[in-house]
Amino acid sequence: MSKRISQALLRSVVKQRAKIESLKAALQTSEQQLLADLKDGATVQSGALTARVKTWERRNVAWREKLVEATSQEHADRILAATRATEYEALVVETAA
Repeated sequence: MSKRISQALLRSVVKQRAKIESLKAALQTSEQQLLADLKDGATVQSGALTARVKTWERRNVAWREKLVEATSQEHADRILAATRATEYEALVVETAA
């Protein structure tokens, strides 16, 4: 005898997926607002949690190893130094130290 999957279970899965998508959208909106507020100079109320904007730069040069093989390390270093870094930022919410 084969097992049957109920329509109720399938409806439950569809509802849960919809709820997850809704929560993801709400989270994204909250994080964007927090990030914007922090970048505008807002301060975080003292307490158990803190928030900050983490920024970093990175030069994406996947071809560097091939360039070193084809030319020299010195030449690759010059090219890397001339490559503009891409700036990234992220919201960090964590337990206060």
